Amino acid sequence: MVQTSSTPSLNLPLPSSVTRVVILCALPREAALIREHLEDRHDDERYAVSYSTGFFAGKAVTVGVAGMGTVAAAAAAQFLITQFQPDVFFFSGIAGGLNALLDVGDIVVGKELKYLETNTAIIAECDPFLEVFPSHPVLVALAQKALRGLGYAEVPANSEIYSVAPAEREEYLASQKARVDHEVAAAGSHTLPDSQAVRIWKAENSSYRGHHFTTGVINTSDEFNTDPAVLEASRANEHGDCEEMEGVAAAHVAHRCRVPFLALRSLSNQCGEAYDELGSAEERMSATARDVAAVALRVVETLD
Repeated sequence: MVQTSSTPSLNLPLPSSVTRVVILCALPREAALIREHLEDRHDDERYAVSYSTGFFAGKAVTVGVAGMGTVAAAAAAQFLITQFQPDVFFFSGIAGGLNALLDVGDIVVGKELKYLETNTAIIAECDPFLEVFPSHPVLVALAQKALRGLGYAEVPANSEIYSVAPAEREEYLASQKARVDHEVAAAGSHTLPDSQAVRIWKAENSSYRGHHFTTGVINTSDEFNTDPAVLEASRANEHGDCEEMEGVAAAHVAHRCRVPFLALRSLSNQCGEAYDELGSAEERMSATARDVAAVALRVVETLD
């Protein structure tokens, strides 16, 4: 059949087949909620990757834990893709915030993922011939729809914020905060859809906190950056809305393997905090990891 539409599609299996989904996380806390809600769950570990397989919302779901860093993420991504041949591949987890309009618990939908310390022009000479690694537009749209349906208010990404002249940026941010505060207040009466994933999300969010999200850039670094100058360069030059240490490597492998990819990150802290300071924030980090995992399950639920 000749494809005449330019609208991106996922090419998911026929209705008689089961959609296969792999969700990769760096840390056990990021995978915990997903594991808890898999039916017929089986746990295993191979090649230093611990993973659980099962079913959620009629999809065959595998959730894996890679460990931290780009090498661990790439190795785990390749193993899980080879082993389970997914139709879609997600990365779900926590990150440090770079966007002034986002707070702890807010979510970044990774429209693009970028390496920070890599000569991307050179690696783009090899398959998949990319310097920047995008999430699949259909999956991005599903994530946006899921977040709006859960009452999240959308804020501008840093690509838009940094297009505003520096002299006008503070006023622009203030106007956006006022707009979003109004939307959050209106969301108090927001009626949530009823589904398994939404019920899971509600259980993790018993008191609505006025969440926000943006669709923007996830920067991946080999360093846990705290230097203000480095972080400002990450914002201003690469337009990063959050920073972490794995995502782009998983995206790179997914693109090499031609598997549709989506990255979702929840902010556990603001970039600039020392790594040692995060040791006192275990509860907060686990809560934000569970929040974004619930959103990932909502996206899985809407795949058809």
